[in-house]
Amino acid sequence: MILNPNTINSRGRLVYIDRKSSRKLKTDEFRQVWRNQLLGESMTRRNHPDSKYEYFTSIILYPEGNDHFRDLVPKYYEFPYSRS
Repeated sequence: MILNPNTINSRGRLVYIDRKSSRKLKTDEFRQVWRNQLLGESMTRRNHPDSKYEYFTSIILYPEGNDHFRDLVPKYYEFPYSRS
């Protein structure tokens, strides 16, 4: 398991991502969604104490008929995260 230091769950606990999942998140299929998640988490006070943002919530909106995101979002939420 690896620790992604930018990722915490809604209770403020660190989230661990196994290596297999980490490699898959870096593929073209998931890259944009994962990058958005990391960017948002990196702007929180946990990573920058002077930030005005304490929490980050990722919301994925896409138009009806966008097959890529329709299929991607359920897969993204199925990644096996271990919570500390």
